Amino acid sequence: MSDEKVQWFWNAAPNPFDKNQSPTWTPYSGEDNKIIEEHFQKKSLKAELKNHFIYFSERMQVQKQDFHRQRPIKREPPPK
Repeated sequence: MSDEKVQWFWNAAPNPFDKNQSPTWTPYSGEDNKIIEEHFQKKSLKAELKNHFIYFSERMQVQKQDFHRQRPIKREPPPK
């Protein structure tokens, strides 16, 4: 069995919703990635990290202290 894992990313671009700007996909830390994937596999509505909530249906990271600070997220399976 492979030890390769799914990786979650957040868009770190200065304006992540600007269609004219390329996304800057940044991987979550190993610990955060594990938390996010565990909640995703349990079909939870969201995952809670130290400073953010991850909303799966919206594919969005939201800052806990300011709900208006949001960034898109994505999930990539391990390479084949």
